[in-house]
Amino acid sequence: MLVMFVPVALLNIVWFSSFSGQTLMGDDLDLVIQSRTPGGYASNFFDAFTQTGSDKFRPVVTPVLSVITDIFGSSFPSYRNLNLAVQVINVGLVGLLAWRISRRNWLVAFIAMTLVSVSRFNVYFVLQIYGLMEGLAVTFILGMLMAVHANYERHDRRFLVIANVCYFLVVFTHERFIVLAPFLVVTTLQASGTFRSLGERIRWATIPLGVAGFNLAVKVYVLGIDFFTGPGGQSVDFGPNQVMVFIGRAVLNLLGFNTGPAYLTGRNAHGLGFLGVGLCAFFASAVGVLVVVLVLQWVRAGRDRQRAARAWLLGGSLIGPLLLSASITFRQEFRWLYAPYIVLIIGVSWALGRVAPRSQVQVVLALAVLVAGLTVDVYYRRFVENTYFFSGLRFADNVRRDVIDRHRHELKSSTVFLVTHGDPVVDGFFLHGGGFFDVYAPGADVRLVMSLEAAAAADQLRPRLLAFEVQGDFVIDVTSQLGPIEDRPVAAEER
Repeated sequence: MLVMFVPVALLNIVWFSSFSGQTLMGDDLDLVIQSRTPGGYASNFFDAFTQTGSDKFRPVVTPVLSVITDIFGSSFPSYRNLNLAVQVINVGLVGLLAWRISRRNWLVAFIAMTLVSVSRFNVYFVLQIYGLMEGLAVTFILGMLMAVHANYERHDRRFLVIANVCYFLVVFTHERFIVLAPFLVVTTLQASGTFRSLGERIRWATIPLGVAGFNLAVKVYVLGIDFFTGPGGQSVDFGPNQVMVFIGRAVLNLLGFNTGPAYLTGRNAHGLGFLGVGLCAFFASAVGVLVVVLVLQWVRAGRDRQRAARAWLLGGSLIGPLLLSASITFRQEFRWLYAPYIVLIIGVSWALGRVAPRSQVQVVLALAVLVAGLTVDVYYRRFVENTYFFSGLRFADNVRRDVIDRHRHELKSSTVFLVTHGDPVVDGFFLHGGGFFDVYAPGADVRLVMSLEAAAAADQLRPRLLAFEVQGDFVIDVTSQLGPIEDRPVAAEER
């Protein structure tokens, strides 16, 4: 396993090292600012176990965020390297699980690790501080799945204890994974040779339901927060039709057909015409042929239909709720599809392990899945940086370089105007209302203004003036367009 893991780990390092972004912005910037504010979110390790942020209660990850923000501060590359380490660990766990459920097939395990490594759904996991939250959640999910598989093989209920502990941890890492309770219920009810009576089996099956109920009760009745809260603390208002649309989009995205606005998907395949359909058909066909071959093999071998139905029920109770949790929203982000994609790849690994073991048919099908999956994600990779947080990373890098680094020696004696034209995304999200400069240029007098005219009317200025205008992801030096400073009041401390 180690022989395969090393090149895949190197693949992850190379794959993510080419992405840009050295500066905090958006939610990550807000996190660092909050962590430096007394009483703020993740500002104290012990308080972090009971804190809420944006109406979210996540007592597993919040203390971790408190520790790493204290250690890394504003060093964005440090957070990215930590997230990459978690990503590599998760890839290794995927490979180990794929190897076990494919009947110890090394090729299948290698394919699973490779496809998960280059998935376009995992970019957020590495390139945002909050990606650590998503990464840890995936770690707990994989631990849960490995424990469930171990219980099926060894008929030892201690593994069900481990699975439920992992479920508890993942639910209190990110609340959307509360939907995994049905999977553990089905798993427990189907586990053969583990329990002495039906009553005992049912009692064990209620454990995940109790965990889910406890999570809900703490949030609603103890903390008084809305359970259905989406990104940015917004309440999620959804209807059945909207959820079904998002589930349909999720399925298409998993099969290689990007659907959704470019700022979330990188590139909508509807604009690719035949090429987009072809990419989807390539991967979907590879998976579809695999399923057909497996079913035909079962029919010819007279496989127990009841046993096969239990296998499909178990898989459906896992990926179905994950797709649902990614679809109860007002916008569907790709990071929410990473867990369903991992489950899809694990399911494919399970199927490959049962198709004519150690035969040429198995090898051909496995390689077809690998080539098709790689084709989809390598193609879409060129569009990944169209997503919203890449735009924010580029903008933050440009502001830091062109405004702060190039004028660092002038900032103390200068008033800096940044003309944002009142863009709420730039003002409120990317720059956090000017908090960006508190982090990267403490003590600087930087003012976000609507226009150069607003800058010209400002007072309480420092002896020198600098002005920059936001144009897309760039900032342009427009200092020469400012009027003279002589006729305006100067800040008292600069007189």
